[in-house]
Amino acid sequence: MRKFPLSRFIALPIVLALALTGCVPESDQQPTVGKPSFTRDLAGFAPDSTDWIFISVELNYLQGDRGNHSLSPTQLRLAPTDDSKGGWLPDVSAMELLSQNESYFAEFQDTAGTVTLVYQAPAERLVGAVLANSQFDAESGKPVREFDLGITEVPTVTGEAGGAPIGRVPLGEAAVSGDFSFQVEQVRMATLIAGMAPQFGSRFAVVELKATCEQDAGCSLSKVLNAVRLVATPGQPASPNLLANRMLADDNPFLTTDPLAAKESKTGTFVFEMQEETDPYLSIGVETGESLRRFELDWAAAKTEQQLNPDPKSTAIGTEVLADPLKVTVLKKAETKDGAVRVQVKVTNTAKTPVQPGGYFRLLDGDHKVINAKAEGSLDAPLEANKSATGWLSFPGGKAQGGKLLFWNDRLSGLGQRGASLARFVI
Repeated sequence: MRKFPLSRFIALPIVLALALTGCVPESDQQPTVGKPSFTRDLAGFAPDSTDWIFISVELNYLQGDRGNHSLSPTQLRLAPTDDSKGGWLPDVSAMELLSQNESYFAEFQDTAGTVTLVYQAPAERLVGAVLANSQFDAESGKPVREFDLGITEVPTVTGEAGGAPIGRVPLGEAAVSGDFSFQVEQVRMATLIAGMAPQFGSRFAVVELKATCEQDAGCSLSKVLNAVRLVATPGQPASPNLLANRMLADDNPFLTTDPLAAKESKTGTFVFEMQEETDPYLSIGVETGESLRRFELDWAAAKTEQQLNPDPKSTAIGTEVLADPLKVTVLKKAETKDGAVRVQVKVTNTAKTPVQPGGYFRLLDGDHKVINAKAEGSLDAPLEANKSATGWLSFPGGKAQGGKLLFWNDRLSGLGQRGASLARFVI
């Protein structure tokens, strides 16, 4: 049986590759890093991948670094030379195994300090690797902070690997993380969801999750959406596919900011795209973005289905639908000689501020692909509040037969409205 780290658990950091500047604390001092060390046995545990190694680096960080999540020590990627904007995030569960990190995780303090960062990666990709901040400067395009690790040759690691990878919460068992206790109830695989295929992977992984509020003052479900990631490759967490989540079910509680009362539970789904056959786990954490719990998915036993939600409700041509922030009516469709699909729509802005109507539409074509709209005329310009416009949407290379026009608004972040607006139209 695999063990769990005995320290407390918080969430895997989300990579914030944002083009913002001015977030570095103003000081003549700079963080420093020590010489990296390499091993296959970290406190008795082995890497998640049998041919990978652990890389440990001591970081002396500054006051303010932990408080600013985009500059937090655990936002420093291990970036190889052949993928300067990719690489691996720290393995926070592995960091928690080290006794020298006990004070770092015992209590959050936004003061200067020292932490040993731990990564998992293939040794052959480490020559020239750097620690790079996940935030990039808008002008130079370079990381806000970057540290050369001085690795000039492929590390040689002697000795056997540890006993087993870091443990996971078994499928069907509950564990506390932050404000909630979580339980993975079911895992399924699907080729299609409501006629949509994965855009970047080979299939969908659908994880049914139960969340129970453990706080007397209640909990916000929006924290769950921000904390759940699928990890198929160590250090490279994948966010949920929100459109696939909404295509699967209209009433998914995790796509809202609805409050939960103490001890109240909600069950919903998270949909991810799988790139290849792996043994992924679910990481769930809390707002500080620095610790996590791993949940087993029992991937080998997951049931495979050809399609989930195969016949979702769709609106006929000529029928008006309120799809926040627009009222939408599909008037007609056409196809051009070069194979583009064109759809004429009438829209009315119900918001209090101007919106750009064309940015909300997609074509789910007959080949199960999602294609962004190219708006024409008045649909490609800001539409004032309470004003209407009629125009054409063009979808190059789309197949109209068997397709649907989608209105998809994932830009909302107000109370109860995160990812709330999806409408499907027959064309």
